Amino acid sequence: MSRSPNPVPAPATLGDRLALARRARFVGRTAELARWQRMLDGEAEPVWFLHGPGGIGKTTLLAELARRAEAAGRIVVEIDARHLTASPASWHQALRLALSVEQPEPLPPPGSVLLVDTFETIAGLEGWLRDEELPRYAADVQVVLAGRTPADPAWRLDPGWSSVAAVTRLSPWSEAEAQDYLASRLGGQTVPAGMVERGAGVPLLLALLADAHRRGADLPAPDRAEPALHETLVRELLERFARELSDPVLRAALDVLTVARSVTVPMLADTVDATAAADTYDWLAGLPFVLAGEAGLQMHDLVREAFAATWRARDPVAIDRAGLKVQQYLARRAPLVGRDEAIRQLKDWIFVLRFTDVGHITDHRHIEAYRLGGLERDGDAVVALWRDEAEPLATLALRAAQCALQVQAQLEEYVVGGDQPLVLRLGLGAGQASAFQLGGVDGQWEFCVVGEALEQAGRAERLAPPGGVAASPEAWQLLCPAVSGALLTPGAADGGARLERVLAPPPVKRVRPVAVRPEAEAILRGLVPQPVQARLGLGQVEWLAELRTVTAIFICLRRLDHRLPLEQAQAALESVQREVRRYEGTLNKLAVDDKGTVLIGLFGAPPFAHEDDPERALRCALELQARAAGLGLQLAIGVTFGHVFAGPVGSATRREYTAMGDTVNLAARLMALAGRWHGSVLRFRHLSQRPPPLEL
Repeated sequence: MSRSPNPVPAPATLGDRLALARRARFVGRTAELARWQRMLDGEAEPVWFLHGPGGIGKTTLLAELARRAEAAGRIVVEIDARHLTASPASWHQALRLALSVEQPEPLPPPGSVLLVDTFETIAGLEGWLRDEELPRYAADVQVVLAGRTPADPAWRLDPGWSSVAAVTRLSPWSEAEAQDYLASRLGGQTVPAGMVERGAGVPLLLALLADAHRRGADLPAPDRAEPALHETLVRELLERFARELSDPVLRAALDVLTVARSVTVPMLADTVDATAAADTYDWLAGLPFVLAGEAGLQMHDLVREAFAATWRARDPVAIDRAGLKVQQYLARRAPLVGRDEAIRQLKDWIFVLRFTDVGHITDHRHIEAYRLGGLERDGDAVVALWRDEAEPLATLALRAAQCALQVQAQLEEYVVGGDQPLVLRLGLGAGQASAFQLGGVDGQWEFCVVGEALEQAGRAERLAPPGGVAASPEAWQLLCPAVSGALLTPGAADGGARLERVLAPPPVKRVRPVAVRPEAEAILRGLVPQPVQARLGLGQVEWLAELRTVTAIFICLRRLDHRLPLEQAQAALESVQREVRRYEGTLNKLAVDDKGTVLIGLFGAPPFAHEDDPERALRCALELQARAAGLGLQLAIGVTFGHVFAGPVGSATRREYTAMGDTVNLAARLMALAGRWHGSVLRFRHLSQRPPPLEL
């Protein structure tokens, strides 16, 4: 958003009144404001990093910096990095939207101010900003980058940047500043004893304490007010707020605000209550943890995390219902918006997926209810495994059949893309399978399940009619006394059968929670994908889902199956891991299906991103192809470059990190095509141009 300098008008709307009230309550930050004035006067470093934990007041400070810059006659350009991906193209798109220009690589106007909030979500751009983007800006442009994480030390180590960039860590308010803020927040009431101490100088926590006092709620015990525990106290206050919220309309509105990236009056009218939408919007706008922006109301990140976690545990149905309503609202609006609005709406859609099960093709909870043993996603496929030494194989096969028929029935009328019915084919196999943990390079491991049962299921799925469930001959022999169905080839039981109904369903066994010992964390961490580990390390779990430009590489290891000796399989996986790691890519997953054993790699996923990722992926692919013969393997590799959705998919209790989109699908098809030429790597020059494939 770009603001031109204008006199501050009298408040004409409730939003204006809210903004004026929040400005009046701005407290402290004397040193930061003094430094900002020096920047505006050209007497301080023009690039400023502000960092601090969630709730410390970064967004509020940026708003005050913007107000003072406008008062000084500066054009203010504001970017919320939560709406960006860590790519130069996304940065330039944000500038185009903020400045309302069409240039491919726009520049902030000379003398303007660029304020970037939640910068930690695009920290991968720091090197590009430092080396290429910011040096293009006019010398009198002031840039402020605010986020939870500190700046890369390279800024201070570079002899040039160390003289033009400064870093400030925002500290909690002093006792006097906290006292002033609470007095303003409480409207002249006496500040209760101990409230300043409980607030630990954290603005968000102090606002919640003041709000709880005004509602007459009991305050948490003083011994929980240590500064190190302020996030715990925030969660406790929010839990109490949620428990006291008895109005169903307001509760539903808060659900929507939790799952939606931003909320507007039309959205509330569509998803909550049309008659009360305006009043509900005003109530949300007055909450101490809600921010008003150009796109509508947004919940503070720290509060959103707390609500998403506690409400999901207590009332998952309500959260899922809110998410579904928001998705339906966005779907109805999609044909009515322009291109720029469509881009924002796509990000809104993906944002909702982070908190809900809706939008995923399979609701994993239905599988878990029927004794799920394990789950793997493979592009367009889901593989579920049942294993229980206490039950015979026939009972496990029956549970799998019951689950498959239930999934098919639930999704029979599911529509995607507006009017396209979803068509599923499900295949069942029963027999032996082996599980391996392979790799280990830099502590990263891949979990792999191979065997006769999976091969059977793959063959059965290919024979299943659209919308049907097919069982392999082996599975059919185990199932036929307890199910009804029809042979796929009349008179030939060895061709498998289509399942119709379970005649004698086994009792449902709920999955029991697994108690994980602390010492097991190191082992489990090795199975967590690198992009997830990178976000966890930065405290950015809520930003796992994103639109991202990546190079996808699909590697089919044709002879790696349950017949290959374990030592040879380990050598093969270790070799692939080392090459991908050497070119700074990440292995997203290992899957076994009808195509064989497939490794999916991403170049450009966290924690690595490079401008030459396509070249790195191709060099890696060619190096792997050269090493394949020595490992006794045959590889087929497909490589593509483009935009993908990257993030977690699944339910609240079982999910995985994946990448989805045309780029990924095309890489899989190129891999299959490459298999026709033994030992080939196929790639496209550019996804949008779709030229014929080139054999390298």
